[in-house]
Amino acid sequence: MTSALTASGQPMLPSLVCKICDEMYDEGDKEPRVLPLCQHTVCSQCLKSIIANARKTGQMKVPCPYCRTPCEAADNVDKVYLKNFALMEVLADFKKTELTAAPKSSSVCPKHPPNLLQLYCSNCRIPICQLCLIPEHQTHKFGLLAEETKPLRTQLISKLPALKQRHAEISQVVVAAKEQLRVAQEENTKKRLQYHEIITNIVAQANSMEASVLNECDAVLRDNVGKFTAALNTLMQHEAAINAIESELNTLNVAQAPVQPSAVDVQLFSTYEETMRKTSLALDSPLATPPTIRVEEDITEMRRKVEEAFHALKKLSVKTVYSPPTVVPPNITISTPSRVAIPIPQSPIQPHPTPAPVLMASGKRPNLQGSYQEYIFCNRHVVFFKVDPRAPLTQLFNFAEERNLQWFQPRNAQDMQKVIEFGSRLGSTESWYCQHSWIVLYGLATDPNNRRIAGFDVKPVVDDEHGNHTIVSTCPGGKNTFCAVRKLSCSFGNPSHYQTTRCWDTDHGYDWLVCEYTS
Repeated sequence: MTSALTASGQPMLPSLVCKICDEMYDEGDKEPRVLPLCQHTVCSQCLKSIIANARKTGQMKVPCPYCRTPCEAADNVDKVYLKNFALMEVLADFKKTELTAAPKSSSVCPKHPPNLLQLYCSNCRIPICQLCLIPEHQTHKFGLLAEETKPLRTQLISKLPALKQRHAEISQVVVAAKEQLRVAQEENTKKRLQYHEIITNIVAQANSMEASVLNECDAVLRDNVGKFTAALNTLMQHEAAINAIESELNTLNVAQAPVQPSAVDVQLFSTYEETMRKTSLALDSPLATPPTIRVEEDITEMRRKVEEAFHALKKLSVKTVYSPPTVVPPNITISTPSRVAIPIPQSPIQPHPTPAPVLMASGKRPNLQGSYQEYIFCNRHVVFFKVDPRAPLTQLFNFAEERNLQWFQPRNAQDMQKVIEFGSRLGSTESWYCQHSWIVLYGLATDPNNRRIAGFDVKPVVDDEHGNHTIVSTCPGGKNTFCAVRKLSCSFGNPSHYQTTRCWDTDHGYDWLVCEYTS
């Protein structure tokens, strides 16, 4: 029979264990009961079982399981057989002691609870319990866990000074970072106040300009109304002169004048001549034309001044530059156990210089933040963005729309070839340049066997030596699909097949995503 163990894995004290069932005394069914004649102790459960077996055979007495002294086989065990109160007190004290030494949950075998992990398998390099030996580790080399961990503990303890030094260095970094954060927050507050002051001044200037513009509009209108009124008066005077001439002509009644001259004709000759002069003057003089009132044209200069004032708002920007302090880590190596950290290549990003504000034909402004380079061809801007080749394609579906841009759409074969030529040379003078990078285009179908993209011939600009292409390089085109192209061998790729822009390549740190916009 296996001896009972304590919570710390040590053998249980013999006096605290029932020798019949080999289980620890406790309250309830495991209460220690004293036999009246020999004073031996048995747990309540075992005593009841012994009495029940004796009654089945008709016996009125039962022998002590230790010394065989006959004892009365009473039905009521709780009243006839007293508790061993002294042993109960010892048991209570023992439990208090064991409670402070109880193992953590990690000391229990996950496969065979509540067995403790007391052994160490050198082959599998894991702690195991006694039951783990039989099915899995019985042919392996193993030993006591405490003995096997001594070298590791010694090695780890030797690294403690270096770790403390590292902790101190990291603490300095944290303090420096917090200080930089505090400075950045203060700078941000100052910037906000400055921009608030600038905007307030611009609004005040706008309000002042509003009054000036309205006054100027009123002045222009008054001037035009004055000119119009003067021209109208001239016309009215002209009309009055013509009316007077018509009246004189009617008086002379020229149409009924006699053929032979008379005294009346002689008297009226001077009047007739004056009337003819006035008539000729009235007929030959140009009519006064009222001026056309165009208020909008007259205040164009004022509108330009207002727009210039508000364009100043577009130049406002907040840029926070954070340069984290660096700490050179000490040379800390732990041979057993060890984990290998897989480095993830990071591609330096050279952002596109912040362009001047451009208003697109759609009325929206393109967001060129993070763009690397662009050129103008076929009356629109073609923009290249540097992207992580490992990023899932699902993150790029709305890339152009989120930046108020459009995906590149070739107009002709020359347009398509220029994108490949331009993208292949991007960054060629930089240390991070990689000729394996793909030029990634959205929604365009490719025909690698005939070297065509979106139906346009690209043979002059690709160096593909392979004529046998499969699904991994042929793109059907359409919504939420991407194709990839480059100059060197294996010039066509299908990012949608791999769900990343890098396709089958793993040795380059960036790809180019191409968009466009029309200003």
